[in-house]
Amino acid sequence: MKKILSLALAAVMLACSLTVTAVADDAADENIYVDADFSSDTAAAQHFYPGNFKSDGTYLTGYSDALAFQSIGAWSSYDVVFDAMFAEDDIVPEGTARSLSFVYINPNMKYNGLLDDDYLMSIVYDITKGEISLVGNSFFNDANADKIVDPVPFDFEDSTNYSFGISVSEGQIRVFVDGELIIDFVDEENKYFIGYSYEEVVPSIMLWWNAGGCTAFEDVKISVPGYLLPFPKPVMYGDATGDEKINLADVSLMLKHIAKWGDLELDLVAADVTNDEKINLADVSLMLKYIAKWEYIVLGPHEKHSFGEWTVVEPTLTEEGSKTHTCLVCGETETEVIPVLTPDAE
Repeated sequence: MKKILSLALAAVMLACSLTVTAVADDAADENIYVDADFSSDTAAAQHFYPGNFKSDGTYLTGYSDALAFQSIGAWSSYDVVFDAMFAEDDIVPEGTARSLSFVYINPNMKYNGLLDDDYLMSIVYDITKGEISLVGNSFFNDANADKIVDPVPFDFEDSTNYSFGISVSEGQIRVFVDGELIIDFVDEENKYFIGYSYEEVVPSIMLWWNAGGCTAFEDVKISVPGYLLPFPKPVMYGDATGDEKINLADVSLMLKHIAKWGDLELDLVAADVTNDEKINLADVSLMLKYIAKWEYIVLGPHEKHSFGEWTVVEPTLTEEGSKTHTCLVCGETETEVIPVLTPDAE
């Protein structure tokens, strides 16, 4: 299978010499590498090797014989967004499997001595199976593929326009459909060396692989990573108003929410400072302690407890004692009862 894939890639590359330097778009925004124009075949060829994909004035369309569609420019990391529609190809036998794959050709595993060749990482939009997957070593989610993440079910409909997005950044691949994040793969073990840039490594082009049907592309844009597909901002727990501050205005808004006032703009995630998936007076109490600068107060999720030393109240013959210790992370206390003393048996 690796030999077949290598031959397929070689065939794609043979038609052109690989351009190493990214082709800058005419737009003034330096964060945008490409803003594609598919108004004509000539316009499309400014940024892409379209192969058998042809312009109809709006879409760049390819049937089952149009396998590869690739960029001229090459980048180590990027965001790419594109609209696409799918349809059957009448000349293809009924029941032929249909899919579109976006292929990140990763050279970094080879550079770091893990492989002898570039490693294919494919986002597979499988129209036939009704799923989207991230696989390695294949254009398809087949028996030869390395399963990187579990497939995500997705019901594709012909002649429906979908907005797809893929972000390749250091150690991470994110996949979007119609603005929704559906795959968020973080390479925590740095197994794949995703998105890293090395002076000695030539970045690879991006490749779309059409199989078994018709695909029409529109509005392809490529940018620096995180620009077209922004990374989510970390939650600022306690900032219920969304003004990047934590103060009594947040407490007031939370109290109004608890009292069921209408027409409130409240960040429900940020307001859940106790991290119990509820917003109630316990959250308000913790907020007030935080604003008053009580010790050991942490808003939102926190690390496991790290308790300090026990404070002991010794028991007597008539009264129970107790021992208490406090978490040095969040201030939570634990108390244990010490039974009353018993007289000596003697």
